[in-house]
Amino acid sequence: MQFSVSVLLQSVHNPPLALSEQRWLEVIFCVTAEDDETAKQIAGKYAARYESEYQSMSGDQVRWSVCGFGGTHALEIEIAEGTELFSRFLRAEEGTSLLTPFED
Repeated sequence: MQFSVSVLLQSVHNPPLALSEQRWLEVIFCVTAEDDETAKQIAGKYAARYESEYQSMSGDQVRWSVCGFGGTHALEIEIAEGTELFSRFLRAEEGTSLLTPFED
């Protein structure tokens, strides 16, 4: 079965940035798996390609790292394994909001 899996990455700066200046990245991958949990594990491996560390032009050390998963949804159409379906940069508030589950 194929799933779309949203993976969230966070940029961590040294020295730390103010919350309003922090950036996140959401990437949605297509994966083939038996269930939701396996789909997340596979998508996490694809997202690890986005993890990196570098020095910014201002001299800060910047590290992008996987910090969690958004939604996982079964797909009803066939898409090539590992395809990046969507990506976008987020403000810190948006990133943390996507990691926070709704209360029942």
